[in-house]
Amino acid sequence: MDFFNSTVNWTTNSTEMTPSVTFPFPPSGYNMAHIIVWSIVVGLIVVGIVFGNSLVCISVVRVRALKGTQYRFLVSLALADLMVGILIIPLSITNELLGCWVFGTFLCLMWKVVDVLACTASILNLCLISLDRYYSITRPIKYAKWRTHRRAYFMIGAVWTLSFIISVPPLFGWRNDDRTVNGYFLCEVSKDPGYVLYSSMGSFFIPAIVMVFVYIRIWRAAKRHARTSLGQGIGDPRPSQAGNCGRSTAYELVDTDEASSQAASAMLRLDKNRNSQNEGRRSPQELPGDRDGIRRFANNSMLSPNSASADLRRRTSSCDYREVERKRRKVAQARERRATVVLGIIMGSFLACWYPFFQLYTIDTVCGKSCNIPTFLFTFVFWIGYCNSALNPLIYTIFNRDFRKAFKKVLGIGR
Repeated sequence: MDFFNSTVNWTTNSTEMTPSVTFPFPPSGYNMAHIIVWSIVVGLIVVGIVFGNSLVCISVVRVRALKGTQYRFLVSLALADLMVGILIIPLSITNELLGCWVFGTFLCLMWKVVDVLACTASILNLCLISLDRYYSITRPIKYAKWRTHRRAYFMIGAVWTLSFIISVPPLFGWRNDDRTVNGYFLCEVSKDPGYVLYSSMGSFFIPAIVMVFVYIRIWRAAKRHARTSLGQGIGDPRPSQAGNCGRSTAYELVDTDEASSQAASAMLRLDKNRNSQNEGRRSPQELPGDRDGIRRFANNSMLSPNSASADLRRRTSSCDYREVERKRRKVAQARERRATVVLGIIMGSFLACWYPFFQLYTIDTVCGKSCNIPTFLFTFVFWIGYCNSALNPLIYTIFNRDFRKAFKKVLGIGR
């Protein structure tokens, strides 16, 4: 018996679905091939969401290198994305493939509320992470002292509280009534104009504006730090050393920048062989720059100071000053390019996943039938938004060497 070409008896009343009226099943119009393809694709998305975000949570709990306060924000983001993958997507794909809701009206309402809660929490956590990065760069020492574990948990609690406030109004009647079409009970996203504007502004548009503004400031700060490091002349020799080309001198350029957008600061160490009784002992002299301040900044950033760093170590004679300067400029420029690329990936993926849905969602509600947005287009952007929950653990950890090491440790790779 071909199940999907058979007929079953369903009907709906205001509370639950009961057998009564005969109609083809599934009413979505998908054939078996469509259902198989949809199931495989969405199944892979769910596996990616659950695996990636679970790995983030387990790594932060088990690996000592990830015990910093800033990593709590990534755990909060991972938990929100896990809710999307475990609680929301399975019911969403069932609703999509069947073309009707078969789980009752109460579960329909709860599914929509939790959907808004989880997606909003995910977006607001991204916004919180961007703000944390911004203050870690612009006020590294002051912010590091202020950002205690207690305050970090308070900020995370504020994100979830705000997400809850945005998601619960439908429980108190701020929603349009669910409907039945040809006997099919449809569980659809809310089309109440007031709630759509309220939730869209709080869930996406305001956080998106904040994130774009903050990441532009971070990018500018990265450029400013890179140019400042070039203008400080840390590689210039002292006058007393300029004429002495016979002594062996070692210049070591260490890039302490994080691969994302963290401080573009570099230290140049001058190791000089001294002609003294202890010939062979080398005494490092640190040239202008507060090394402790640099290290404090790097440690208080959102990503580990080890993240994707490119260390340039070069030995040269004391006369190779121009070569050292050229290498230093090259490192600073590469650092700036890295920061730009990573920030572009972060903002690009976020906007690519969520902007189309919220834009069409708002337009469709305001315009109504006059806009005539194709159903397939709305369905497509609806599912693209969910994909952001699978991308987040990749984007926010793949550029972090500590996370990569932690993943290998948790998975038992490379032992």
